[in-house]
Order: sequence, then C-alpha cells, then structure tokens
Amino acid sequence: MSDTQNRQPIPQRLTAIHAALDLLRGSFDEAALQARTEELEARMQAQGFWDDQQTAAKVSAEHARATRRLEGWRSLVAEIDDLDALAELAEEDPSVTGEVEDTLSVAETRLAELEEARLFSGRYDAGDALVTVNAGAGGTDAQDWAEMVLRMLMRWAEQRGFQVEMLEASPGEEAGI
Repeated sequence: MSDTQNRQPIPQRLTAIHAALDLLRGSFDEAALQARTEELEARMQAQGFWDDQQTAAKVSAEHARATRRLEGWRSLVAEIDDLDALAELAEEDPSVTGEVEDTLSVAETRLAELEEARLFSGRYDAGDALVTVNAGAGGTDAQDWAEMVLRMLMRWAEQRGFQVEMLEASPGEEAGI
C-alpha cells in the first residue's frame, strides 16, 4: 500500500474499499462457489473415493482452494461491515482512529490479494508456467536489464508462494544474462 493511501482521510479510504469490494463482488459468485464446495465434499465422502489417489488428490486440492476462497471472501465482507461501524465510532472518539487505520490497512491488503486471486482464477491458472527472459539486442545493458527482470519475476513469484525453478541461464559476456 502506498503512503498516499495512508494520508487519505478515513471516509475516502472506506469509499475506495467499498468500490473495490463491489468490483470483486461482480466477479465473485459466492453461491456458485458454495455449491462447488458442497459438490466436492460429497465426492470426497463417497465410498471408494480414495481408491484413485491421483483423482482424489486433485479433488481434495480443488476443495481446499474453493474453501479458502469462500472463507476468505466471507471474512473480508464481515470485516468491512465491522469497519463501517468502527469508522463511525472513530468520528465520535478519536482514540479509536489508530485501530481504524490498522483495520483499513489490513482490509486494503486483503482486497488486493483477492483481486490478484481473481486474476488467477482462469481454467489454466492453477497449472505451471514457463517464463523466458531474453536480453535481445542491446549488448551489456540489455543483458544486465534481463537479469534484473528475471530476479524481479522470481521474487514476485516466491512472495506469492509459487514454486520457482530456473531451468537454464546463459551468463552475459560482461554482466547480466
């Protein structure tokens, strides 16, 4: 979160949070996710489910992801509802403002995480990805830049819990890759 957001007044931040939540609500089908979770639970409870370990592992992983998304969504909506009441209380009692600021920051972070999860909710997004970084033309500067881009991408993926493996790297003559 940027320092600019922290300097905004609480009502403006709340308005931005509600706008982000409404945007996510438009793409988040809670009822369908609840139905899918129940369907997966029923499959997992069926007799002989664990006989096929490969299928069982896929269904179990999908159930865990769906359950996490559903619980995360519901807790965020409840947290934002509580935040509205807490903000009203802060208008009357300035000593609560620090708690409101902290809760706003947490809500903004969780909204950003949900937005990112929404972006990675496509059919193939649970699969692996192969990323290639090439220096192209430009000599040493391009090679150095390619190495910086590679490090940035690897850190981004690791921070989000993705497993990262470098398959090959060709060092540049003076610097970079």
